[in-house]
This record gives sequence, C-alpha cells and structure tokens, in this order.
Amino acid sequence: FLFATAIGISFSTASLVGNSLGANQPENAKRYASMSVVLSLLLSTVISTLTFLLRNEIAAMFTEHEEIALYVVGLTPVMASLITGDFLQVITGGVIRAMGYQKKATVYCILMYWLFIVPFAYLFAFKMELGVNGLWLSSPIGLTLLSIAFIYVIFSTDWNVLSQQIVERIQKEKEDMEKKQSILRD
Repeated sequence: FLFATAIGISFSTASLVGNSLGANQPENAKRYASMSVVLSLLLSTVISTLTFLLRNEIAAMFTEHEEIALYVVGLTPVMASLITGDFLQVITGGVIRAMGYQKKATVYCILMYWLFIVPFAYLFAFKMELGVNGLWLSSPIGLTLLSIAFIYVIFSTDWNVLSQQIVERIQKEKEDMEKKQSILRD
C-alpha cells in the first residue's frame, strides 16, 4: 500500500511534467517537479514516523509469535528509513521519465545498486555482522544517493531548452507520421 502511494504520485507527476514540457510550458513542468520532491519528502516523513511509532502494533498485526514480532520491531527503524529514500527515488524517477532521460536514469540505477547497495549490504550484513538489518540498511543509503542524483539532474536541467527540444521532437514525429500515412493512402 505504501509503494502504491509513491508510484501513483510518480505516474501523476510524470504526466503533469511531460504534458507541460510537450505544451512548451517549462515553468509549469519545473514547478510540478519541485512540488513532487517536496510532497515526497513530507509524505515519506509522516509515513516513516508513523511506521516507527507504531512498530509494535504493526508487528502484532502480522504475527502472534513473540520472537518474530521482536525481530520485526528491531528491523522497523531500518525499514522506516528506507521509506524516505524509496519514495523520493520513485517519485523523482517519474520526473526523469517525463524529461526523457530514461537512459541516464538506468545508468544511475545500475551504478547505485552495484557500487553502493550490494557492497554495503555485504559489508553491513557479513563483515560488520549486522545480519538481516545490515542487508536492509544498504537500501536506504543507496536509494537516498540515487534520489540525490535524480534531484541533481532535475534541478540542473535547463527546462526551457528541454521543453523546446521536446516540442521539436513532437513536431518531427508528427511530420514523419503524416508522411507515412500519405504513403499508405496513395
């Protein structure tokens, strides 16, 4: 249910940003992108805080076994920290898709997972002997770094230039389609 919230905001943001860019309204696109980052931070902070504060109740909802409940309660602070990084990277990922930077985002994701998340998971879980908590601890770090990279791309982009490029690409694709339809009609 939590991930569905982030993905829904991501899809909505991608649609708003993409439509604004295609309509040559770069100011609106940047505003929607900025608002999505703020919304992500606010919402994830509330959800993380509630998850942490209600950790005993959450564990009790899923198990009656005391040992498992204690394990869940112990893992909850790590999971609560994961929520912020996860929300932020999912929602900023929607902005990145709307901007047409899927290749750049893919490279960032691969680098973050293989250079940070996987090595940190190994380090924390096995070398520092943190076990399952160590495996999970690497994800908030990697996802936060990925989010920072996405935010950098979003806020360092010249939105006017990007919007113009997108409008030109749409016009070219429209002309190409009209040529193909003309050939098919003839």
